[in-house]
Amino acid sequence: MALATPHASSPPSPAIARAPCAARPAPTPAVRASQASSLAAASVVTLWVVRRRGRSATAPQRSRVSALAPELVKVNEGVEDEDQEDQEVANARNTRKFELWPGISDTMVDFGGLPIPQRLADAFTERGIVEPSPIQETPQVMPKLARGEHVIIHAPTGGGKTLGYLLPLLARLQPTMHVGLQALLFVPTAELALQVGRELKWLIYVLAGGAEGMCWFNPQVPQEIACQVLLSRSNLWDAVRQDASIMVTTPGLIRSELQMLKWEARRFSETLKLFLASNLHTIITDEVDALTPLQSTVAKGPEKVGAAERVSAFVLDEVRSRYRNRPVQLVVSSATANSRKVAASLDRLIQRKYPKRRDRARRQPPELVQAEAEVLRVAAPSGQTRRRAEGPDAASTGAFVPMPKGIRHCLALVEDRDNGLVMGQPRYTAMASIVRNLKGSGHVLVFVPERVKLDAMVMLLKRAGIANTSKYRSEVGLGVSTEQLMDNDFQRKPKMNSSYRGRPAEQSINPLLALQQYQDVCR
Repeated sequence: MALATPHASSPPSPAIARAPCAARPAPTPAVRASQASSLAAASVVTLWVVRRRGRSATAPQRSRVSALAPELVKVNEGVEDEDQEDQEVANARNTRKFELWPGISDTMVDFGGLPIPQRLADAFTERGIVEPSPIQETPQVMPKLARGEHVIIHAPTGGGKTLGYLLPLLARLQPTMHVGLQALLFVPTAELALQVGRELKWLIYVLAGGAEGMCWFNPQVPQEIACQVLLSRSNLWDAVRQDASIMVTTPGLIRSELQMLKWEARRFSETLKLFLASNLHTIITDEVDALTPLQSTVAKGPEKVGAAERVSAFVLDEVRSRYRNRPVQLVVSSATANSRKVAASLDRLIQRKYPKRRDRARRQPPELVQAEAEVLRVAAPSGQTRRRAEGPDAASTGAFVPMPKGIRHCLALVEDRDNGLVMGQPRYTAMASIVRNLKGSGHVLVFVPERVKLDAMVMLLKRAGIANTSKYRSEVGLGVSTEQLMDNDFQRKPKMNSSYRGRPAEQSINPLLALQQYQDVCR
Protein backbone atom coordinates (compact mmCIF):
# COMPACT_ATOMS: atom_id res chain seq x y z
CA MET A 1 0.00 0.00 0.00
CA ALA A 2 1.41 3.25 -1.06
CA LEU A 3 1.50 6.01 1.45
CA ALA A 4 1.34 9.56 0.13
CA THR A 5 3.50 11.88 2.19
CA PRO A 6 3.35 15.58 1.46
CA HIS A 7 6.70 17.36 0.63
CA ALA A 8 8.06 19.25 3.57
CA SER A 9 8.41 22.88 2.80
CA SER A 10 11.86 24.38 3.50
CA PRO A 11 11.93 26.98 6.27
CA PRO A 12 12.22 30.53 5.09
CA SER A 13 15.76 31.90 5.18
CA PRO A 14 16.30 34.64 7.69
CA ALA A 15 16.81 38.12 6.35
CA ILE A 16 20.44 39.27 6.30
CA ALA A 17 21.02 42.89 7.16
CA ARG A 18 23.72 44.41 4.87
CA ALA A 19 25.62 47.51 5.82
CA PRO A 20 25.75 50.24 3.21
CA CYS A 21 28.99 49.96 1.12
CA ALA A 22 31.29 52.92 0.76
CA ALA A 23 31.95 54.31 -2.72
CA ARG A 24 34.87 52.51 -4.38
CA PRO A 25 37.65 54.61 -5.98
CA ALA A 26 37.98 54.59 -9.75
CA PRO A 27 40.51 51.96 -10.91
CA THR A 28 43.78 53.16 -12.35
CA PRO A 29 44.74 52.33 -15.99
CA ALA A 30 47.15 49.62 -14.80
CA VAL A 31 44.45 48.01 -12.62
CA ARG A 32 41.92 48.32 -15.45
CA ALA A 33 44.34 46.62 -17.85
CA SER A 34 44.97 43.78 -15.41
CA GLN A 35 41.23 43.37 -14.85
CA ALA A 36 40.65 43.38 -18.58
CA SER A 37 43.28 40.73 -19.13
CA SER A 38 41.86 38.52 -16.36
CA LEU A 39 38.30 38.97 -17.65
CA ALA A 40 39.45 38.23 -21.17
CA ALA A 41 41.12 35.06 -19.99
CA ALA A 42 37.94 34.06 -18.14
CA SER A 43 35.81 34.82 -21.21
CA VAL A 44 38.10 32.78 -23.43
CA VAL A 45 37.90 29.84 -21.04
CA THR A 46 34.10 30.14 -20.86
CA LEU A 47 33.70 30.23 -24.64
CA TRP A 48 36.06 27.27 -25.03
CA VAL A 49 34.07 25.20 -22.52
CA VAL A 50 30.77 26.10 -24.18
CA ARG A 51 32.05 25.15 -27.62
CA ARG A 52 33.45 21.87 -26.30
CA ARG A 53 29.97 21.02 -25.01
CA GLY A 54 28.49 21.56 -28.46
CA ARG A 55 26.69 24.84 -27.79
CA SER A 56 27.40 28.29 -29.16
CA ALA A 57 28.32 31.28 -27.03
CA THR A 58 25.42 33.15 -25.50
CA ALA A 59 24.59 36.75 -26.28
CA PRO A 60 25.72 38.11 -22.89
CA GLN A 61 29.09 36.43 -23.32
CA ARG A 62 29.53 37.88 -26.83
CA SER A 63 28.57 41.34 -25.66
CA ARG A 64 30.96 41.03 -22.73
CA VAL A 65 33.89 40.16 -24.97
CA SER A 66 33.04 42.88 -27.50
CA ALA A 67 32.90 45.46 -24.71
CA LEU A 68 36.41 44.47 -23.61
CA ALA A 69 37.87 44.60 -27.13
CA PRO A 70 39.51 48.07 -26.81
CA GLU A 71 41.14 47.10 -23.52
CA LEU A 72 42.35 43.82 -25.03
CA VAL A 73 44.01 45.69 -27.90
CA LYS A 74 45.91 47.86 -25.42
CA VAL A 75 46.96 44.78 -23.45
CA ASN A 76 48.21 43.03 -26.59
CA GLU A 77 50.20 46.10 -27.59
CA GLY A 78 51.81 46.14 -24.15
CA VAL A 79 52.67 42.43 -24.46
CA GLU A 80 54.24 43.02 -27.90
CA ASP A 81 56.32 45.86 -26.49
CA GLU A 82 57.49 43.59 -23.68
CA ASP A 83 58.40 40.86 -26.19
CA GLN A 84 60.39 43.37 -28.21
CA GLU A 85 62.22 44.51 -25.08
CA ASP A 86 62.95 40.88 -24.19
CA GLN A 87 64.37 40.33 -27.67
CA GLU A 88 66.58 43.41 -27.32
CA VAL A 89 67.77 42.18 -23.93
CA ALA A 90 68.53 38.76 -25.42
CA ASN A 91 70.53 40.36 -28.24
CA ALA A 92 72.39 42.46 -25.69
CA ARG A 93 73.17 39.35 -23.64
CA ASN A 94 74.51 37.65 -26.75
CA THR A 95 77.31 40.22 -27.15
CA ARG A 96 79.79 41.68 -24.69
CA LYS A 97 80.08 45.45 -24.71
CA PHE A 98 83.68 46.43 -24.10
CA GLU A 99 85.36 49.77 -23.76
CA LEU A 100 87.35 50.29 -26.94
CA TRP A 101 91.06 51.04 -26.63
CA PRO A 102 91.28 51.04 -22.80
CA GLY A 103 94.38 52.85 -21.57
CA ILE A 104 94.90 55.00 -24.70
CA SER A 105 94.22 58.71 -24.26
CA ASP A 106 95.01 59.78 -27.85
CA THR A 107 92.57 61.58 -30.09
CA MET A 108 90.43 59.09 -31.96
CA VAL A 109 90.22 59.15 -35.75
CA ASP A 110 87.50 57.41 -37.74
CA PHE A 111 88.77 54.56 -39.92
CA GLY A 112 86.06 52.61 -41.70
CA GLY A 113 83.51 53.30 -38.95
CA LEU A 114 85.91 52.29 -36.16
CA PRO A 115 87.63 54.93 -33.99
CA ILE A 116 91.41 54.35 -33.93
CA PRO A 117 94.10 56.28 -32.04
CA GLN A 118 95.93 59.12 -33.78
CA ARG A 119 99.27 57.32 -33.45
CA LEU A 120 97.94 54.38 -35.44
CA ALA A 121 96.48 56.67 -38.12
CA ASP A 122 99.87 58.39 -38.50
CA ALA A 123 101.58 55.01 -38.83
CA PHE A 124 99.10 54.02 -41.55
CA THR A 125 99.87 57.23 -43.42
CA GLU A 126 103.61 56.54 -43.27
CA ARG A 127 102.98 53.05 -44.57
CA GLY A 128 100.88 54.30 -47.47
CA ILE A 129 97.44 53.38 -46.10
CA VAL A 130 95.59 56.65 -46.59
CA GLU A 131 92.02 55.36 -46.68
CA PRO A 132 90.36 52.03 -45.87
CA SER A 133 89.76 49.42 -48.54
CA PRO A 134 86.22 48.70 -49.81
CA ILE A 135 85.72 45.81 -47.38
CA GLN A 136 87.10 47.87 -44.48
CA GLU A 137 84.90 50.89 -45.12
CA THR A 138 81.77 48.74 -45.40
CA PRO A 139 79.53 49.87 -42.49
CA GLN A 140 78.74 46.29 -41.53
CA VAL A 141 82.31 45.06 -40.92
CA MET A 142 84.37 46.85 -38.29
CA PRO A 143 81.47 48.42 -36.33
CA LYS A 144 79.79 45.01 -36.05
CA LEU A 145 83.06 43.37 -35.04
CA ALA A 146 83.61 46.05 -32.40
CA ARG A 147 80.15 45.25 -30.96
CA GLY A 148 81.00 41.55 -30.72
CA GLU A 149 78.62 40.21 -33.39
CA HIS A 150 79.21 37.12 -35.55
CA VAL A 151 80.40 38.09 -39.03
CA ILE A 152 81.45 36.26 -42.21
CA ILE A 153 83.85 38.48 -44.19
CA HIS A 154 83.78 37.77 -47.93
CA ALA A 155 86.30 39.79 -49.94
CA PRO A 156 88.75 39.05 -52.77
CA THR A 157 92.42 38.26 -52.28
CA GLY A 158 94.33 41.36 -51.26
CA GLY A 159 91.15 43.21 -50.26
CA GLY A 160 92.25 44.01 -46.68
CA LYS A 161 90.36 41.32 -44.76
CA THR A 162 93.22 40.78 -42.28
CA LEU A 163 93.39 44.42 -41.20
CA GLY A 164 89.58 44.53 -41.17
CA TYR A 165 89.33 42.01 -38.33
CA LEU A 166 92.62 42.80 -36.54
CA LEU A 167 91.73 46.40 -35.70
CA PRO A 168 88.43 45.57 -33.87
CA LEU A 169 90.23 42.68 -32.17
CA LEU A 170 92.91 45.01 -30.77
CA ALA A 171 90.28 47.58 -29.79
CA ARG A 172 88.42 44.99 -27.69
CA LEU A 173 91.43 43.81 -25.65
CA GLN A 174 90.72 44.28 -21.95
CA PRO A 175 92.87 44.28 -18.80
CA THR A 176 92.72 40.92 -17.03
CA MET A 177 93.67 40.02 -13.47
CA HIS A 178 94.54 36.38 -14.06
CA VAL A 179 95.90 34.13 -16.74
CA GLY A 180 93.81 33.64 -19.83
CA LEU A 181 93.74 34.02 -23.60
CA GLN A 182 91.50 36.76 -25.02
CA ALA A 183 91.57 36.03 -28.76
CA LEU A 184 92.29 32.84 -30.71
CA LEU A 185 93.14 33.10 -34.40
CA PHE A 186 93.19 30.03 -36.65
CA VAL A 187 95.01 29.87 -39.99
CA PRO A 188 95.55 26.87 -42.29
CA THR A 189 99.36 26.96 -42.63
CA ALA A 190 102.36 27.97 -40.55
CA GLU A 191 103.50 30.41 -43.25
CA LEU A 192 100.23 32.30 -43.03
CA ALA A 193 100.48 32.27 -39.23
CA LEU A 194 103.86 34.01 -39.47
CA GLN A 195 102.47 36.56 -41.91
CA VAL A 196 99.46 37.41 -39.72
CA GLY A 197 101.63 37.43 -36.61
CA ARG A 198 104.04 39.86 -38.27
CA GLU A 199 101.24 42.32 -39.03
CA LEU A 200 99.76 41.88 -35.58
CA LYS A 201 103.06 42.54 -33.83
CA TRP A 202 103.58 45.68 -35.93
CA LEU A 203 100.19 47.01 -34.85
CA ILE A 204 100.99 46.24 -31.20
CA TYR A 205 104.38 47.94 -31.60
CA VAL A 206 102.72 51.12 -32.89
CA LEU A 207 99.97 51.14 -30.27
CA ALA A 208 102.44 50.50 -27.44
CA GLY A 209 104.43 53.58 -28.42
CA GLY A 210 107.67 52.01 -29.60
CA ALA A 211 110.02 49.22 -28.64
CA GLU A 212 110.23 50.25 -24.97
CA GLY A 213 106.49 50.66 -24.47
CA MET A 214 104.17 48.30 -22.65
CA CYS A 215 100.76 47.07 -23.72
CA TRP A 216 98.04 49.73 -23.55
CA PHE A 217 95.41 47.39 -22.09
CA ASN A 218 97.70 46.02 -19.36
CA PRO A 219 100.89 47.95 -18.53
CA GLN A 220 102.33 44.90 -16.77
CA VAL A 221 102.44 42.86 -19.99
CA PRO A 222 105.42 43.41 -22.34
CA GLN A 223 104.48 43.82 -25.97
CA GLU A 224 106.78 40.95 -26.98
CA ILE A 225 104.56 38.37 -25.29
CA ALA A 226 101.16 39.96 -26.03
CA CYS A 227 100.94 38.02 -29.31
CA GLN A 228 102.32 34.51 -29.77
CA VAL A 229 102.63 32.56 -33.02
CA LEU A 230 102.54 28.83 -32.35
CA LEU A 231 104.63 26.58 -34.54
CA SER A 232 105.21 23.66 -32.15
CA ARG A 233 103.94 22.17 -28.89
CA SER A 234 106.70 23.90 -26.95
CA ASN A 235 105.48 27.27 -28.26
CA LEU A 236 102.02 26.46 -26.93
CA TRP A 237 103.22 25.91 -23.39
CA ASP A 238 105.49 28.95 -23.65
CA ALA A 239 102.40 31.02 -24.48
CA VAL A 240 100.62 29.49 -21.46
CA ARG A 241 103.51 30.36 -19.14
CA GLN A 242 103.92 33.88 -20.53
CA ASP A 243 100.18 34.65 -20.38
CA ALA A 244 99.75 35.65 -24.05
CA SER A 245 96.64 37.65 -24.93
CA ILE A 246 96.44 36.74 -28.65
CA MET A 247 97.45 33.40 -30.11
CA VAL A 248 97.88 32.73 -33.83
CA THR A 249 98.15 29.05 -34.68
CA THR A 250 96.99 26.20 -36.85
CA PRO A 251 94.05 24.26 -35.38
CA GLY A 252 95.77 20.92 -35.94
CA LEU A 253 98.50 21.78 -33.43
CA ILE A 254 96.05 22.43 -30.58
CA ARG A 255 93.96 19.41 -31.55
CA SER A 256 96.98 17.11 -31.45
CA GLU A 257 97.97 18.53 -28.08
CA LEU A 258 94.48 17.94 -26.70
CA GLN A 259 94.62 14.34 -27.90
CA MET A 260 98.03 13.83 -26.29
CA LEU A 261 96.79 15.25 -22.98
CA LYS A 262 94.31 12.39 -22.66
CA TRP A 263 97.23 10.21 -21.59
CA GLU A 264 99.03 12.84 -19.52
CA ALA A 265 98.41 14.13 -16.03
CA ARG A 266 95.11 15.87 -15.37
CA ARG A 267 96.80 19.06 -14.22
CA PHE A 268 98.15 19.72 -17.73
CA SER A 269 94.71 19.51 -19.35
CA GLU A 270 93.17 21.68 -16.63
CA THR A 271 95.87 24.30 -17.15
CA LEU A 272 95.27 24.37 -20.89
CA LYS A 273 91.49 24.62 -20.41
CA LEU A 274 91.95 27.54 -18.01
CA PHE A 275 94.24 29.31 -20.44
CA LEU A 276 91.99 28.82 -23.49
CA ALA A 277 88.56 29.51 -22.01
CA SER A 278 88.81 31.69 -18.91
CA ASN A 279 89.01 35.10 -20.65
CA LEU A 280 88.35 34.23 -24.29
CA HIS A 281 85.93 36.55 -26.11
CA THR A 282 86.83 36.15 -29.83
CA ILE A 283 87.58 33.22 -32.15
CA ILE A 284 88.73 34.17 -35.67
CA THR A 285 89.22 31.71 -38.52
CA ASP A 286 91.14 33.06 -41.51
CA GLU A 287 90.87 31.24 -44.85
CA VAL A 288 87.93 29.34 -43.45
CA ASP A 289 87.24 27.54 -46.75
CA ALA A 290 90.58 25.71 -46.42
CA LEU A 291 89.77 24.66 -42.82
CA THR A 292 86.19 23.52 -43.49
CA PRO A 293 85.80 20.18 -45.33
CA LEU A 294 83.20 19.87 -48.05
CA GLN A 295 80.21 17.75 -47.06
CA SER A 296 79.41 14.85 -49.36
CA THR A 297 75.87 14.81 -50.74
CA VAL A 298 76.05 11.14 -51.79
CA ALA A 299 77.78 9.21 -49.03
CA LYS A 300 75.81 8.64 -45.84
CA GLY A 301 77.44 8.98 -42.47
CA PRO A 302 78.48 11.55 -39.89
CA GLU A 303 79.26 15.05 -41.02
CA LYS A 304 82.87 15.92 -41.72
CA VAL A 305 84.18 18.35 -39.15
CA GLY A 306 87.45 20.20 -39.59
CA ALA A 307 90.12 20.73 -36.96
CA ALA A 308 89.18 24.40 -36.51
CA GLU A 309 85.57 23.50 -35.74
CA ARG A 310 86.63 20.75 -33.32
CA VAL A 311 88.93 23.04 -31.35
CA SER A 312 86.34 25.84 -31.36
CA ALA A 313 83.69 23.43 -30.10
CA PHE A 314 86.03 22.28 -27.33
CA VAL A 315 86.63 25.86 -26.20
CA LEU A 316 82.93 26.77 -26.39
CA ASP A 317 82.04 23.71 -24.32
CA GLU A 318 84.45 24.84 -21.62
CA VAL A 319 83.02 28.37 -21.67
CA ARG A 320 79.48 27.01 -21.39
CA SER A 321 80.20 24.55 -18.58
CA ARG A 322 82.70 26.53 -16.49
CA TYR A 323 82.31 30.22 -17.18
CA ARG A 324 78.52 30.79 -17.19
CA ASN A 325 78.27 30.52 -20.97
CA ARG A 326 79.32 34.10 -21.59
CA PRO A 327 79.20 35.36 -25.22
CA VAL A 328 82.08 34.46 -27.54
CA GLN A 329 82.37 36.21 -30.91
CA LEU A 330 82.87 34.05 -34.02
CA VAL A 331 84.52 35.66 -37.06
CA VAL A 332 85.52 33.95 -40.31
CA SER A 333 87.03 35.40 -43.47
CA SER A 334 88.01 34.11 -46.87
CA ALA A 335 87.90 35.00 -50.54
CA THR A 336 85.37 32.16 -50.99
CA ALA A 337 83.48 32.44 -47.69
CA ASN A 338 80.18 32.74 -49.57
CA SER A 339 79.40 29.02 -49.31
CA ARG A 340 76.96 26.86 -47.45
CA LYS A 341 79.63 24.77 -45.73
CA VAL A 342 81.00 27.86 -43.95
CA ALA A 343 77.55 29.00 -42.80
CA ALA A 344 76.66 25.45 -41.71
CA SER A 345 79.86 25.20 -39.66
CA LEU A 346 79.07 28.42 -37.79
CA ASP A 347 75.47 27.32 -37.26
CA ARG A 348 76.69 24.09 -35.65
CA LEU A 349 78.99 26.00 -33.31
CA ILE A 350 76.23 28.43 -32.27
CA GLN A 351 73.81 25.55 -31.75
CA ARG A 352 76.43 23.82 -29.61
CA LYS A 353 76.98 26.90 -27.47
CA TYR A 354 73.26 27.52 -26.88
CA PRO A 355 71.61 24.08 -26.88
CA LYS A 356 68.70 24.90 -24.57
CA ARG A 357 65.34 26.19 -25.73
CA ARG A 358 65.45 29.16 -23.39
CA ASP A 359 68.61 30.37 -25.14
CA ARG A 360 67.09 30.19 -28.62
CA ALA A 361 66.94 33.98 -28.82
CA ARG A 362 70.70 34.14 -28.23
CA ARG A 363 71.47 32.08 -31.35
CA GLN A 364 72.43 35.07 -33.42
CA PRO A 365 72.88 33.97 -37.06
CA PRO A 366 76.22 34.98 -38.60
CA GLU A 367 75.93 37.79 -41.10
CA LEU A 368 77.69 37.55 -44.44
CA VAL A 369 79.28 40.88 -45.33
CA GLN A 370 80.83 41.58 -48.72
CA ALA A 371 82.59 44.56 -50.21
CA GLU A 372 79.51 45.83 -52.04
CA ALA A 373 76.62 43.71 -50.80
CA GLU A 374 75.14 42.15 -47.70
CA VAL A 375 73.10 38.95 -47.67
CA LEU A 376 72.15 36.64 -44.84
CA ARG A 377 72.80 33.35 -46.60
CA VAL A 378 74.17 32.01 -49.84
CA ALA A 379 71.78 31.34 -52.70
CA ALA A 380 73.90 28.74 -54.50
CA PRO A 381 74.83 25.49 -52.70
CA SER A 382 78.44 24.48 -52.33
CA GLY A 383 79.96 22.82 -55.36
CA GLN A 384 78.11 24.95 -57.92
CA THR A 385 79.70 27.83 -59.78
CA ARG A 386 78.33 31.24 -58.86
CA ARG A 387 77.78 33.16 -62.06
CA ARG A 388 78.51 36.84 -62.49
CA ALA A 389 75.47 38.99 -61.78
CA GLU A 390 74.65 41.44 -64.56
CA GLY A 391 72.35 44.42 -64.78
CA PRO A 392 71.38 47.06 -62.22
CA ASP A 393 71.02 44.47 -59.44
CA ALA A 394 74.56 43.15 -59.83
CA ALA A 395 75.84 44.90 -56.70
CA SER A 396 72.87 43.90 -54.53
CA THR A 397 72.81 40.17 -55.31
CA GLY A 398 76.23 39.47 -53.81
CA ALA A 399 76.70 36.38 -55.98
CA PHE A 400 80.03 37.50 -57.38
CA VAL A 401 83.02 39.31 -55.90
CA PRO A 402 85.22 40.95 -58.57
CA MET A 403 88.95 40.32 -58.70
CA PRO A 404 91.22 43.34 -58.12
CA LYS A 405 92.65 44.92 -61.26
CA GLY A 406 96.20 44.30 -60.12
CA ILE A 407 95.73 40.51 -60.17
CA ARG A 408 95.52 38.61 -63.46
CA HIS A 409 94.68 34.93 -63.87
CA CYS A 410 96.27 32.92 -66.69
CA LEU A 411 95.99 29.26 -67.68
CA ALA A 412 98.75 27.20 -69.30
CA LEU A 413 97.87 23.99 -71.15
CA VAL A 414 100.50 21.24 -70.97
CA GLU A 415 100.75 17.67 -72.16
CA ASP A 416 99.31 15.16 -69.73
CA ARG A 417 102.11 12.80 -68.77
CA ASP A 418 101.22 12.40 -65.11
CA ASN A 419 101.54 8.94 -63.68
CA GLY A 420 99.03 8.81 -60.85
CA LEU A 421 100.30 11.10 -58.10
CA VAL A 422 103.61 11.70 -59.88
CA MET A 423 103.66 14.89 -61.93
CA GLY A 424 105.00 14.64 -65.46
CA GLN A 425 107.99 16.44 -66.89
CA PRO A 426 105.92 18.85 -69.08
CA ARG A 427 104.49 20.51 -66.00
CA TYR A 428 107.92 21.23 -64.53
CA THR A 429 109.22 22.49 -67.88
CA ALA A 430 106.24 24.83 -68.38
CA MET A 431 106.49 26.19 -64.85
CA ALA A 432 110.22 26.85 -65.14
CA SER A 433 109.66 28.61 -68.49
CA ILE A 434 106.92 30.82 -67.00
CA VAL A 435 109.05 31.80 -64.00
CA ARG A 436 112.11 32.52 -66.14
CA ASN A 437 110.21 34.74 -68.64
CA LEU A 438 108.24 36.83 -66.14
CA LYS A 439 108.76 40.56 -66.56
CA GLY A 440 109.46 42.97 -63.76
CA SER A 441 111.47 42.78 -60.56
CA GLY A 442 110.55 41.16 -57.29
CA HIS A 443 110.02 37.74 -55.83
CA VAL A 444 108.04 34.92 -57.41
CA LEU A 445 106.01 32.66 -55.13
CA VAL A 446 105.28 29.19 -56.53
CA PHE A 447 102.60 27.00 -54.93
CA VAL A 448 102.90 23.28 -55.52
CA PRO A 449 100.61 20.37 -54.57
CA GLU A 450 101.16 18.59 -51.29
CA ARG A 451 102.40 15.46 -53.02
CA VAL A 452 105.34 17.32 -54.58
CA LYS A 453 108.52 17.53 -52.53
CA LEU A 454 109.77 21.06 -52.14
CA ASP A 455 113.42 20.05 -52.35
CA ALA A 456 112.81 18.32 -55.67
CA MET A 457 111.05 21.43 -56.99
CA VAL A 458 113.96 23.66 -55.91
CA MET A 459 116.45 21.32 -57.62
CA LEU A 460 114.50 21.30 -60.89
CA LEU A 461 114.18 25.10 -60.95
CA LYS A 462 117.91 25.48 -60.34
CA ARG A 463 118.67 23.08 -63.20
CA ALA A 464 116.38 25.16 -65.43
CA GLY A 465 118.62 28.20 -64.92
CA ILE A 466 116.91 29.88 -61.95
CA ALA A 467 119.78 29.89 -59.50
CA ASN A 468 118.29 32.06 -56.73
CA THR A 469 115.65 29.55 -55.61
CA SER A 470 114.90 28.48 -52.05
CA LYS A 471 112.10 27.06 -49.94
CA TYR A 472 109.84 29.54 -48.27
CA ARG A 473 109.78 27.49 -45.08
CA SER A 474 113.56 27.72 -44.83
CA GLU A 475 113.45 31.48 -45.42
CA VAL A 476 111.08 32.06 -42.51
CA GLY A 477 112.79 29.56 -40.23
CA LEU A 478 110.34 26.67 -40.42
CA GLY A 479 111.48 23.07 -40.40
CA VAL A 480 114.79 21.64 -41.55
CA SER A 481 116.05 20.91 -45.03
CA THR A 482 116.57 17.49 -46.56
CA GLU A 483 120.35 18.05 -46.63
CA GLN A 484 120.41 18.48 -42.86
CA LEU A 485 118.32 15.38 -42.31
CA MET A 486 120.67 13.36 -44.54
CA ASP A 487 123.65 14.42 -42.42
CA ASN A 488 124.53 11.68 -39.95
CA ASP A 489 125.73 14.15 -37.31
CA PHE A 490 122.52 16.22 -37.42
CA GLN A 491 120.09 15.62 -34.56
CA ARG A 492 116.58 17.00 -34.87
CA LYS A 493 115.79 16.55 -31.17
CA PRO A 494 118.02 18.29 -28.63
CA LYS A 495 120.27 16.16 -26.50
CA MET A 496 119.04 15.15 -23.11
CA ASN A 497 120.54 16.97 -20.16
CA SER A 498 123.77 15.26 -19.11
CA SER A 499 122.89 15.63 -15.44
CA TYR A 500 119.62 13.76 -15.96
CA ARG A 501 119.48 10.55 -14.01
CA GLY A 502 117.26 7.79 -15.22
CA ARG A 503 114.74 5.90 -13.16
CA PRO A 504 116.09 3.24 -10.78
CA ALA A 505 114.61 0.48 -12.91
CA GLU A 506 116.75 1.60 -15.85
CA GLN A 507 120.03 1.75 -13.91
CA SER A 508 122.45 -1.08 -14.41
CA ILE A 509 124.37 -0.40 -11.17
CA ASN A 510 123.30 -2.06 -7.95
CA PRO A 511 122.51 0.67 -5.38
CA LEU A 512 124.10 -1.34 -2.56
CA LEU A 513 127.26 -1.84 -4.59
CA ALA A 514 127.38 1.88 -5.41
CA LEU A 515 127.03 2.74 -1.70
CA GLN A 516 129.83 0.34 -0.78
CA GLN A 517 132.12 1.87 -3.43
CA TYR A 518 131.31 5.36 -2.13
CA GLN A 519 132.21 4.33 1.43
CA ASP A 520 135.49 2.86 0.22
CA VAL A 521 136.35 6.14 -1.51
CA CYS A 522 135.56 8.14 1.61
CA ARG A 523 137.97 6.01 3.68
